[in-house]
Amino acid sequence: TAAIIQNWLNFRKPADGVGNLFVSLKTGKPLTGDGLNCFFKRLSKILGFRISAHDLRSSFATLSTMYGAPTRTLQLAGRWKSEKMVEHYTGNLQISAVRPYLPLANLLKA
Repeated sequence: TAAIIQNWLNFRKPADGVGNLFVSLKTGKPLTGDGLNCFFKRLSKILGFRISAHDLRSSFATLSTMYGAPTRTLQLAGRWKSEKMVEHYTGNLQISAVRPYLPLANLLKA
């Protein structure tokens, strides 16, 4: 991650006085919500399916859960008001995600 961010810092050209990490490549001004939406619209067109910045929240919650993050920790990291919201954002978990936690799978490791 550090190498990717360093590469971005070398590539981006912020406007005078702008210290934001993410800036518009055209203006050098801080990236706005509308600018981020434009980026994802272009990315969707390239990929051939719709993706939004909001989709990344669901991916974050799902992958973090799969890697064992506690629900309360996810709630804080995602800035959700309740654990119910974590459940909402992890609603796309597949049944296969439970396999590493099945009793039989763990008995065979012993």
